[in-house]
Amino acid sequence: MVRRWAPPSDGNPTEDCISLVVKYVGIGRGEAFDVTDMRFALPMVEGMIFVENGRQTYDDTIAVNGLSLAGIS
Repeated sequence: MVRRWAPPSDGNPTEDCISLVVKYVGIGRGEAFDVTDMRFALPMVEGMIFVENGRQTYDDTIAVNGLSLAGIS
């Protein structure tokens, strides 16, 4: 998923992004997980936000509400 939204062809540090996101999610690199499960989706989004901003700019409530609107529970 990170490769799709942060491809190296756009000058992104894709491998570094992947390393940080899997650390947030708590899974191994290359390990599959259910993106429709809030237990995985929330930390994934938080990791991606951190990659983009260098810090966590949103609290959990905003991320949970957004994920819920996308049908993730």
